[in-house]
Amino acid sequence: KKKQLNLFIPSANNWQKHDLGKNYFVISPSKNTTQDLSLYWFLGILMGICIRTGVHLTLDLPAFFWKPLVGDKITMWDIEEIDAGYCSLLKNMQSFSQEEFECSVYETFAAKLSDDTFKDIVEGGSEWPVTYQDRLEWIEKSLITRLKESYL
Repeated sequence: KKKQLNLFIPSANNWQKHDLGKNYFVISPSKNTTQDLSLYWFLGILMGICIRTGVHLTLDLPAFFWKPLVGDKITMWDIEEIDAGYCSLLKNMQSFSQEEFECSVYETFAAKLSDDTFKDIVEGGSEWPVTYQDRLEWIEKSLITRLKESYL
């Protein structure tokens, strides 16, 4: 059987066939074993060799991938390019009335990452429902977690 590395996974916009960034792949945030990190290290070496030798290595990756490599800051637009649904959720949570919020939002203090895994954004977050009063805290912490989801 052929083993797949899955170092890169389709972005949410890719698998949802969203018009924006529909062909992009992102780093799998849960690939963090020693072997996975060695493979990412090798990919970086390969990219460097290609740059130095002028060999074209076509990697159609979003700004979400490239910006940290060049020391640039990731913005909300960069996240929207890979996960428009998540950005829509953030915008809706900010603008909903309390009644709208309570009828349509069922989040906990855990952020859904690009690979559909969840990461608690506060201790025990997956057990703590987000209320209307603490939605802005959830937005801030969830956004920070998403911005740094592929960092060590």
